[in-house]
Amino acid sequence: MEYTWKAYKNLIDIIKNNGYVFTDYFKYHNYNKVCIMRHDIDFDIEKAVKMSDYEKEFGITAIYFVLCDSPLYNILSSDNVNNLKHIIANGSEIGLHFDASTINTYDELELKVLKYKNIIESNILDGTDKKELKVMSYHIPNEKSLNFDKEIISGLVNVYSKKYFVEFKYISDSGHRWRENPEEIIKNGKNYKIQCLTHPIWYLDKNSDTKFFYEQIIDNKSKRKKYLIDNFKCFKNIER
Repeated sequence: MEYTWKAYKNLIDIIKNNGYVFTDYFKYHNYNKVCIMRHDIDFDIEKAVKMSDYEKEFGITAIYFVLCDSPLYNILSSDNVNNLKHIIANGSEIGLHFDASTINTYDELELKVLKYKNIIESNILDGTDKKELKVMSYHIPNEKSLNFDKEIISGLVNVYSKKYFVEFKYISDSGHRWRENPEEIIKNGKNYKIQCLTHPIWYLDKNSDTKFFYEQIIDNKSKRKKYLIDNFKCFKNIER
C-alpha cells in the first residue's frame, strides 16, 4: 500500500465495502464488523489536521492520540490548541499518547496519566463538545509498560491492554512499514474486529520513501526560525 491520500481513501473504501462500521472503544459492541481507526501524532499536528479534514470528507471519524511532552511540538501553543479543536470539530476524538518508558511503578503511571489528562481537558477539550478525555495509547511501548496490563488507567481506556490485541486484529503502519497488507486482511472476511493504527506524517499527495519523510520533519522545524525572525529584530536579516 502506498502512503498517499489516494491510497488512504482506497483503504477507507475497502473497509466500508466489506461491511465494517467505523466506531470507537465504547460502541464497538453494537456492531458485527467494526474498525477502530486511530492515529498517533508523533511529529506534526498540522498533518493530523489534514488527515482529519480528509476523513470528514470520507465520512468517517477516528481517534487522534497526542503527546503532552513531545520535543517536536507544543500542544499548548495557540496554533496547536486551535488545530486540535479543529480535529474535534470534524467529529473525531482526542486521546492521550504517552511514553511510559521512564515509569518504574504503576502508581507513578497513574499519577502521570492523570496529570496529562488534566492538561488536555483544561486546555484542549474545554469549550468543545468533547469535555472528557477517554482513551490513552502508549508511545513506542516497551515490555515494562505493556506489563502494566490494565484496561483502565486513571479513568482512561488503555488501548494497549491485551483485550484490544486478543479480541481485535491489530494492523499498523508504524515506522513507515505495514507488517501485513491491510487490504488483504480486510478482504479475507475472517476478522470482525479491526484496530487500525496509522500515522498522519506518512501521507502525501505523492508516494515517497522514508528518507523523504524524515527530511520533511526536519524542514517543518523551520517554524522556529520564522518565530525568531518575526519576534526579534536581530534575526530580521536571516534568509527565510
